[in-house]
Amino acid sequence: MKNKIPMLISIISILQVVIVSVFAIYYWYIMEHWGYNERFFLDIISDSAYLLLIVVSIGLLWKKPWGWWLGMIVYFKLAFAGVLSIVFAIVNILSGNILEPLNFQFFLYDFLAVSIFVIVVGILSLPSIRNFYSVSYPKGVLFFFVGIGGIILYVLYFIIMLVSINAFL
Repeated sequence: MKNKIPMLISIISILQVVIVSVFAIYYWYIMEHWGYNERFFLDIISDSAYLLLIVVSIGLLWKKPWGWWLGMIVYFKLAFAGVLSIVFAIVNILSGNILEPLNFQFFLYDFLAVSIFVIVVGILSLPSIRNFYSVSYPKGVLFFFVGIGGIILYVLYFIIMLVSINAFL
């Protein structure tokens, strides 16, 4: 039984592949029916972090420690980006740069997405899951490396977006 993949990991891996595949099909549909343009290309670049979830699924299902590390880093990056998005939207609304009223419904999707990302980080952080993937660092060290990796991934995507915006707009 030691080699059996935990049920939560199987569910998360399968859901990741299904959701990313549906997302990719949706983008393909939009491209086919509404045309390919620069804005569409920028959306693909900004959402391409989700493609890493397929690699995460493969690593987790193959019982590889790198799959666990990549999963933690990608989900930390997604949660970090979601929190920053919420904070900057609130600041822009309060400063008058966005003419929207400040209400909970405006942020419902963002709160839900960040909650899901944090829940997955929590699941991957469970001692039984860490032991299954032979990750034996103390939690403080673990979250330091995951946090640094997530921030580096976020900065890389931010730079890629800036270069893309400069190139296409």
